[in-house]
Amino acid sequence: MAHIGALINGDGFLLAPHEKHEMVEGEPRADDVVFPYLVGKDLTSWPDQTPRRFAIDFRDWPLERAETYPSPMAVVRRQVLPHRLKVVRKAYRDRWWQFAERQEKMRDAVAGLDSVLVGPRTTKHWSVSFVPQGWIYSSETIVFSCADPGHAAVLSSSFHDGWARKYSGSLQTGLRYSPTDCFENFPFPAALDSLHEVGDRYVSHRKATMLDQDQGLTTVYNRVHEQPEDDHSAIAELRSLRCELDRAVADAYGWAGLELAHDFRETPLGLRYTIDEPTKVEALDRLLELNHERHAEEVARGLHDGKQKKPRRPRTPEAPPASQPGGGGRLFADG
Repeated sequence: MAHIGALINGDGFLLAPHEKHEMVEGEPRADDVVFPYLVGKDLTSWPDQTPRRFAIDFRDWPLERAETYPSPMAVVRRQVLPHRLKVVRKAYRDRWWQFAERQEKMRDAVAGLDSVLVGPRTTKHWSVSFVPQGWIYSSETIVFSCADPGHAAVLSSSFHDGWARKYSGSLQTGLRYSPTDCFENFPFPAALDSLHEVGDRYVSHRKATMLDQDQGLTTVYNRVHEQPEDDHSAIAELRSLRCELDRAVADAYGWAGLELAHDFRETPLGLRYTIDEPTKVEALDRLLELNHERHAEEVARGLHDGKQKKPRRPRTPEAPPASQPGGGGRLFADG
């Protein structure tokens, strides 16, 4: 249910808005193969979170079919072919008019949805957003086929953020989100129905704030986390909704007694409006235990061949050593 977006391998596939307009104006059929192209920066920098470029996508078509679209093919032949002839991988050279990695499983997974949840693959502040189905999602995005507010709530929570930063890669203070390391092994609550309403309110209010303030997601989150003096009503409400969302997610796990105590705190990532460190460690310990339980259940049902996958170790500076609380224990990737 979590996928890295398409790897195009060739910027020549990309068109500016005016180039797309001119192409379709001259060849209306070209609209069949030109789509909005979403990158991580679109999600984090623009208030409306919409693509600023388009991509020519001939899908998995043979060359003969692609050539029935003269204008798009002329662009790809001129701007992509010379690059592809130099790449090492033979399949990329042979299929030069197609994206290098189309991510067919991702496309199939979201094909029947009206919208999809997408997050930036590399980001300072982890987040997921609803965007239309049918765009081209770049390899710098993570695409989730669970497009409902309940999953959005869990993926937006401090618990999933802490899990992702512990078990995935990082670039300085940024997160490098991996579907394998962050999502496949993450144990979601057994039921998500109770989270739909708060998940919808959180994502909707954040979107409205970005548009009203004419600021991208990173700027808005910087205000939420790094500027305690910023008491704008929309920012204050976003903090309040984060508290409410985390509480609802904790309750969905059955952690009613877990005190969250959100506040501005100094962390290895800098100042953040978040739960305190002991609570985070306790939550991650509980998630790891739940990971073990789910894995044991799956083994008992015969869903594994008995071979253990190599456990992944925490890779962020904020993760404690294995001898400290929250740092030890085997992680089962299929749990």
